Order: sequence, then structure tokens, then C-alpha cells
Amino acid sequence: CLKTRWVKLFFTRNKDQATLFVTFNEFHEWLTVFFSKQFDSQTLYVVKRLLSDLGGEFDNTSVRGFTDRHKWAHIFAATKMHHMNPHVERWFQTLWACMNKLIFTGDCPKELWTYVAKFVAYVRNRLLYKFAGTLVPSPFQTLNKVAPNLSYVRVFYCPCWPVDDSYHQKSEVNAVPCRYLGPSNDEDRVRGSYIHNTETGNISIAGMLRYNEQYDEKL
Repeated sequence: CLKTRWVKLFFTRNKDQATLFVTFNEFHEWLTVFFSKQFDSQTLYVVKRLLSDLGGEFDNTSVRGFTDRHKWAHIFAATKMHHMNPHVERWFQTLWACMNKLIFTGDCPKELWTYVAKFVAYVRNRLLYKFAGTLVPSPFQTLNKVAPNLSYVRVFYCPCWPVDDSYHQKSEVNAVPCRYLGPSNDEDRVRGSYIHNTETGNISIAGMLRYNEQYDEKL
């Protein structure tokens, strides 16, 4: 979103007309159903323009009908002129740079890259931006009118152990080796954190965790 700088990620297996049309509908559903409930309706910004390149998956009758139906102005960048949509191009640079560092330093399996991307987007939506030498509010603060709380965000892919209550000690639960994948996203509608069970490979959401954020500490 160019007005708030809020970023929402969607993941697809293919880049074709049918897949993109489904993704656009998912985005519109998220925007109208969940987004309007999550934030104050007075701060909800309506989509007015859609910026994209001239790829066939964007320039077709399906997408044209979708944008006309929702009264979005669809604006295209000229062929091979990606700098005409600089906000997206620059954000992708930030996304990939952060993802590479997290995967490398955390020794995270590459097949979990979607969770790495979600973590980066989650944190970036809650950080300040610098514009013309001045710090501007984070996208989260712009939408919610309150400062975000990042005190509960831990070191990505650090060892963790799910517990049932605050009385459990780490030694009691370390039979379940897991790794932290970041806070659960808003669309999951479950408060907690993504965890990766390194033995089974399963990914779930846990409410309470014990952490070990010191990589050189013997487990």
C-alpha cells in the first residue's frame, strides 16, 4: 500500500492468469472481510490504483474485468522499466536481503522460506521508515494509531520448547525440540507463534514457549 507502506504477501506455485485471478480475489476478500475488522474503519484505505508490469498474467480480460468491477484503476509500467514501480522493487530488495541473512544465520531449512518471508514482512510492517532524513510512523502505527510492541519477537529459528503453563521448566519440556518461526500472522486468527518441530517436520502454532536465543550456549 503506497499510502501506509503496509505489505501483505501472497504465495503461489505458478505465475499465470488463473493463479493471479484467484490471488486477486483472495486479496479482495482479506481486505474487505478481515482488514476492516482488524483496524478502525476510519483509517481503512480503499484501493484506488493497481500498479503492475505488462506481463500477460496481469494484462488480460479476467484481471480487467476484476479491476473494473471493483473500480480499481489498473496502471502498467512500460516494458522492461521496473523502476517505474520503485516502491515494490525496493521492498523486494529489502525482503530478499533480510531473508538471506535469516536463513544463513539461523541455519533454517530453505524449504521454509515462506515463513522467513512472513517474519520479515511482520517485522517490517512494525518498523519506522526514514523519509527525507525524518523518521515517519510505521505502517502498523499509521493504521492502528498506537505504537507496535515488538518485545515478544524472538531471534528467528532459535530453539524453543512449547509449555502448558509458566510453571514448567525448560528441562521438563526439551524432549520436544522445536524452532521459532515468528509470530502467527493476522489471517490465522490464532494468537501465538509458528514453531517447527525438527523431528517430525510439522509446523504448528504454540501459545507459550521457552526460548534459547544464545546460539553458542550448549543445549
